[in-house]
Amino acid sequence: MARDDPYFRLRIPEPLLERIKSSAEESHRSATAEILARLEDSYGPDDYASKAGTVYRAEAEEWQVFSKRVLGELQEMKKALEDRAGVLKSEETPFTDQSGQSE
Repeated sequence: MARDDPYFRLRIPEPLLERIKSSAEESHRSATAEILARLEDSYGPDDYASKAGTVYRAEAEEWQVFSKRVLGELQEMKKALEDRAGVLKSEETPFTDQSGQSE
């Protein structure tokens, strides 16, 4: 944005300003840049919906990869727990004899 761009004062409710600041921080932009980006997006070209669809598809693919990885980790953890449970069942504890009866 150039110094000779028009200056426009705007009152913004505090909760909305906090949301803008938070979004700006996440996007690594100033609050002004965040507001301008959102305004430009709202006046975007007719194919805006297709761009949004592309973004959503990319995010869905990321989530799919993430969920597959987490599922694999959970399956490994389940197997390890089942293996450990089998070992514990086969071990004697100081409170039971070989028949599993309390001493």
